[in-house]
Amino acid sequence: EDPASARMGRKALLDSIEKKLYINDVRAISTNDFVFSRVQGGTELSVSYEVREPLFGNLDGLLTFSHEIKMDKQ
Repeated sequence: EDPASARMGRKALLDSIEKKLYINDVRAISTNDFVFSRVQGGTELSVSYEVREPLFGNLDGLLTFSHEIKMDKQ
């Protein structure tokens, strides 16, 4: 939702994301999990990941996340 992000190049945007992940101590994903795709009218940035953590015994907790955002050409 950062307005400046729409004007950044891929490298600058991934560097910004990497800093935010580090600051927020997010370890489940990295910038390698983000994918840029060309779509009509711009570029789409998407991320999908799954985290499985043991809870107790043979029970695991599972988190799945998927999100896409269209970045319009300016």
